[in-house]
Amino acid sequence: MPTSDDRRRDALSPDPVRRRLLRAAGIACLALRSAAAPAAEPERSPRAGRIIVPFPAGGPTDASARLIAAMLSPRLGRTYVVENLAGAGGAIGMKAGESAPADGSTLTVGTLHTLVLTPLLQALPPPPLREAWAPIGLLSMLPHVLVVRAELPVSTVAQLVDLAQREPGRVSFGSVGEGSTLHLATEIFSGRARIQLLHVPFSGTAPALQAVLGGHVDLMFCDLPTATPAIRSARVRAIAIAAAARWPALPDLPTLAEAGVSGAEVSSWNGLLAPARTPGETIGRLEAEVSLITASEDYRARQRESGALAPPPGAQAFAELIAAERLRWAEAIRSAGVRRKA
Repeated sequence: MPTSDDRRRDALSPDPVRRRLLRAAGIACLALRSAAAPAAEPERSPRAGRIIVPFPAGGPTDASARLIAAMLSPRLGRTYVVENLAGAGGAIGMKAGESAPADGSTLTVGTLHTLVLTPLLQALPPPPLREAWAPIGLLSMLPHVLVVRAELPVSTVAQLVDLAQREPGRVSFGSVGEGSTLHLATEIFSGRARIQLLHVPFSGTAPALQAVLGGHVDLMFCDLPTATPAIRSARVRAIAIAAAARWPALPDLPTLAEAGVSGAEVSSWNGLLAPARTPGETIGRLEAEVSLITASEDYRARQRESGALAPPPGAQAFAELIAAERLRWAEAIRSAGVRRKA
């Protein structure tokens, strides 16, 4: 609002109209600046944190990350937000997590694919885990289930094996590409069952499952949380679970070993990591809190509801699992004849 002094200066100015236009333009600029301020990205609080998921939102890895973020934040007085950095088969998110500040503010969820299969498929042998990562603890185990399209005339593993033996290379299976967990799981199964299957790769688990639902692919191994809705709606038929024991939610579903194909068990898993440079006392605090959470009945009940299993707690259990899985899958890759990347 112009004051009496402003009006007096305008009256004495050789160009009062120009003066008023300049003043109006200045007020407009200030208004625009004030309006834009709330849209600017706020500075990250020193107590804020993030948990990187190297895959898109909505999958089982993302679900585990969001559950642990919600339960870990109040225990540490730091709000952890899940950040999905997908791309390059998980490599983008893993690289971002590995190079993040080593102060406990950035954690990363690693999986069988990113910590075992991807390193094994590189041209050079994988480096020791602790050169890049400090394990904190496992978050969930995800058993795989063997599903077939609803129209396929098989209800058991024995019937599937018989069909595949009568028509070698005609029965097809979906996966997430050469060297993926789903591809190698099926290669292990077909090798143990002495059958030949036709590999049809897709860009993700969901597209592969959609192909089975649509009758375009005959079968696939799929993690149980992803497959459960389709199984319950009878849009696919589950014929075996690739686990050491039957699953409580599907008590009538036999294991592969019970169905006559032993040694083909496969489970995906995910766990929490920090950069290798993180101080030991920080890792110890994180490990203790995560162990308490994953051992709680609340956490375990939520995992069961999603079709996952809460794993044994502790950083040591996580590190030992990775080491054992690298040995097991290295042999599977050799047996399947999967080519390493140049």
